Amino acid sequence: MLVAALGAARSRTGLVLAAVAGACLLRGPEPFIWDARLYWGASVTVASGGAVPLEDPAFYSVRGALSGVTFLPAALLSRVAGGQFAGTAVLLQNALLIGVVAAVLVPALARPWRALDPPRRWLAAGLTWAALQGFAPYPLMDLYATAAVLGAVALLGGPGRPGAPPRAGSLVGAGLLLGYGFAVRPALLPVAVLLLLVTAASERSRAALALGGFAAALLPQVVRTATDAGRFSLLPDAAGAVAALQTRYGAYVVRYDTVPTRAQPSQFFCSPGMAEHVGTPPGTTTDLLLLLLRHPADSAPFVLQKVATALHWPLAVPYADPHPGADALVAVGTTALVLLGCGHLIAAAWARRHDPAGPRWAGLRVLAVLAGTLAVLAASAPEPRFALPLVVLGVAGVAAAAGSRPAGSAHRVRAWAAAALVVAVVALGWSGLAHPAPPGLASPAACAAA
Repeated sequence: MLVAALGAARSRTGLVLAAVAGACLLRGPEPFIWDARLYWGASVTVASGGAVPLEDPAFYSVRGALSGVTFLPAALLSRVAGGQFAGTAVLLQNALLIGVVAAVLVPALARPWRALDPPRRWLAAGLTWAALQGFAPYPLMDLYATAAVLGAVALLGGPGRPGAPPRAGSLVGAGLLLGYGFAVRPALLPVAVLLLLVTAASERSRAALALGGFAAALLPQVVRTATDAGRFSLLPDAAGAVAALQTRYGAYVVRYDTVPTRAQPSQFFCSPGMAEHVGTPPGTTTDLLLLLLRHPADSAPFVLQKVATALHWPLAVPYADPHPGADALVAVGTTALVLLGCGHLIAAAWARRHDPAGPRWAGLRVLAVLAGTLAVLAASAPEPRFALPLVVLGVAGVAAAAGSRPAGSAHRVRAWAAAALVVAVVALGWSGLAHPAPPGLASPAACAAA
């Protein structure tokens, strides 16, 4: 019976993976633009052994050393099949990853709360496809960084038994995944650090295994920076300049979108109140924090609007191509998914905090991802894709909560409270999009007048 059960579970996993990947393939390939084109070019350079030069010689001064190998499978496939196959190769690689997220990662994330039965697994699969399929045609790092970081969260949850500690190999693997996620998306550093701190608290001396894996994953970046810039660093040489640019815009920009159908694709959404307080834009996170603290009446709603608008995903995410009615529906759906799903994971962990076999540490890991992501959103000019880790956690939470119904009036009270929270955050997001700057680069003066 056990063998039959394991076989059925594997069969279900394969069926979910194939169904989600196949549905993503139906979207079809798209042209590679801007960052996507540069990431693809770097993988083509690696696949050719350097015979094809980088389109941007400064690529590795801005982006992580592992960025060039992320799409190496697709680049090798395209090299064999011909350059015209590039879009299909990337779509195939991304579709398989989204299938793995739906079939393996989301159930693993939900397991400390509930083992997903077949109906809930198909619910999770549908939600995963709906949320992630827009990323499938493009060679961007967001899917891979998110899958790596949340894969680390799943590995840290142990071998599947509630309360069981992770194995030594799982700890090393989690560290490697966290290091890779940080290497390709340095903005995920707060998430990685908080997860390592939770691991140190839960695993004590064994946490050194995760830290060792994290350090090992960063060795390629250290070698690349030493070779190119003559110094040892965990970050690309120009990462500080990129962070400073995000910080400057983060003082008065609520959200940034890329609109590929326009001649000028950059679209900033402003906080006129904060823009009026900006003399010299802050150059460091400390300067930004001090600016926010000096003007709490404007900065408090500003930060909340950043978070809310990051959940207002458009239909064309990771880009923006305005579809007013459809965009509004997707924004409401994404906001509800994150709030209800993540809210359930945290609330259920808190309710069972005294249960030795309960998801206490799993709840703290979810809080680490939530807090680290919110810190990134607050300290930057966020794009909707920055909230991707929260969306995937939201899928796991909604799947785990599906079918749960507290007895008596508690269900009605929670349902009304949840609905009110979703409405409030959606409205806050719309208010954050009320002041678009003229297309192109933003400035404090332009934003103050928006």
